[in-house]
Amino acid sequence: MQLESFRGTELHRVIRQVRLSLGDDAMIVHTHVARGPQGQVVEVIAAPPEAIEAFKAKLDGAKTADLKKALDAL
Repeated sequence: MQLESFRGTELHRVIRQVRLSLGDDAMIVHTHVARGPQGQVVEVIAAPPEAIEAFKAKLDGAKTADLKKALDAL
């Protein structure tokens, strides 16, 4: 899955970066807040909507293939 990383000092601003870059339907996969020498650093890992849909399709295909194998075994 295609993931992108965004960093900033405040979570709401980083989320705004995600939305501007990937769109309102982007999926936040992970957030992390750390203290560094320069102060707080917020990191958000996000996926664009098309990557999410491609991943869902891949999962659905795997489920369908497993079901076919199970039915063939009967």
